[in-house]
Amino acid sequence: MTEACSKPGCARPVKARGLCATDYAFAWRHGTLPPKPPGPEGCSVPGCEGEHEALGLCVRHYHRYYERGTTDLTEPWRGMSTEARFRAKVSTEPCACGECDGCLRWLAGKNGAGYGAFYVNGTRVLAHRFSYELDVEPIPPLHQVDHVRARGCRHRDCVKTAHLKPVSLEENVRRAQVGQREQNGKWQKEFFTARRATIFWAKADQSGGPDAHWPWSGYIDKKGSAKTWWDGSTHMAREIAWILANGDIPDGRVPVQSCGQGDCVNPAHIRLADRQAERARRAAVAREGKRLRAQRLAPSQ
Repeated sequence: MTEACSKPGCARPVKARGLCATDYAFAWRHGTLPPKPPGPEGCSVPGCEGEHEALGLCVRHYHRYYERGTTDLTEPWRGMSTEARFRAKVSTEPCACGECDGCLRWLAGKNGAGYGAFYVNGTRVLAHRFSYELDVEPIPPLHQVDHVRARGCRHRDCVKTAHLKPVSLEENVRRAQVGQREQNGKWQKEFFTARRATIFWAKADQSGGPDAHWPWSGYIDKKGSAKTWWDGSTHMAREIAWILANGDIPDGRVPVQSCGQGDCVNPAHIRLADRQAERARRAAVAREGKRLRAQRLAPSQ
């Protein structure tokens, strides 16, 4: 479980010194950072007598871990060929994040943009470009290597050649903009769905408890049914309550209140019924109501 910020009322994850990123930046600017927690006296690597710097490591082991992803200082990097050294820095198992199509991730150092960085004869090159030239063909002049989203690539540090394609600068920029819009759209949808859910439940009186009638404080139509605005159109509030509590409504099914209260949005009082059967029931109720009204208005003999 992620540790929460120590500032009262803040539930964001901790960045450093018990504070989230926002509160840490504010405290740093105003000189009110809390003291550092006590750390290890020395390096945690067996046999190392260096002083602790970060992550339980001395300066030497910390930088080696940051650059290579390992604290092992005995790797024979200088005796390896360039290709063997490159292969040793690539994951042997496809990524299992669930969002990509088996990306092969770069395990060593990365640049500020998140792309893998690899040194060849003292010159730093991008790992995915080196991978493409190593396994496929030389990259055409003035071309960049794109991580193709249409092929299932979702990571900038991926070096899988099946996910890479040389494209012009203009095409690479266009693809990046499309991918960024897709990512922003996904984030915005998740954010606003969560925000709308909070606003929706704020209109339900839940003071009676989980098994009580939850009356709707929003709009009620002439028939006594609670309604709400959701995703660009008006919906029955019981439909949105069911979706937020249980997920999408199956085709051919419709939510109904088992308590008989049209303004109730308690998911425990809502069940799914067959759409055709529910229409038939409502039509029968309407006909019976019409017959009773006609009977009351008929002149007595």
